[in-house]
Amino acid sequence: MIGNGNQTYQTVIELVEAWRPAKNYGHESKFQNDLSDFLDEELNKQNDSGMGIRL
Repeated sequence: MIGNGNQTYQTVIELVEAWRPAKNYGHESKFQNDLSDFLDEELNKQNDSGMGIRL
């Protein structure tokens, strides 16, 4: 793992708390996909600043 594990954990927790689904999906897997896409995008934005995370 690149970087500090505790920092990575805290970043992911903060992003999950900030996430709001794009819409009201009818199935849990679509919520999971939406969250995964959100985390991937946000963590890769931070990758440009040296975070070094890829889902």
